Amino acid sequence: MAGEIRRAARHVYADGQAHENAEVRDELARRGFPVPSDSAALRSVLHQMKGQGEIELLRPGVYRLAAAMEGDETAPVTPFSLEELAAEKRRLERTIQEIKAFDWLRCSDAELQRAREKATLLRQMADLLRRADL
Repeated sequence: MAGEIRRAARHVYADGQAHENAEVRDELARRGFPVPSDSAALRSVLHQMKGQGEIELLRPGVYRLAAAMEGDETAPVTPFSLEELAAEKRRLERTIQEIKAFDWLRCSDAELQRAREKATLLRQMADLLRRADL
């Protein structure tokens, strides 16, 4: 979830203008990841981004892209690093293999429920990727 929050925040702040946290929440909801207004995860990710110099705090709850990042030709054009992408790719491949090898007939109810949840999340992610502006 933190990665999705980070990508949504980078998308919102990409224009260099000041934006409230609510706009990041709205972007997350648009992407299919609704978060509550008191989300600790959202606050944590924004705090990390501020600490890493990606965004700057203008006033409580209002951030913008850090001045050093604006127009920086060396800044990544993707909303994630290559390391993050490689790690997620490995995790997805591992999850897909687990689902393919899963013994659907000889498992506990709890194992079956977890496998179904993983399969559902993978389908939802595939749908999001198909609809994404890539």
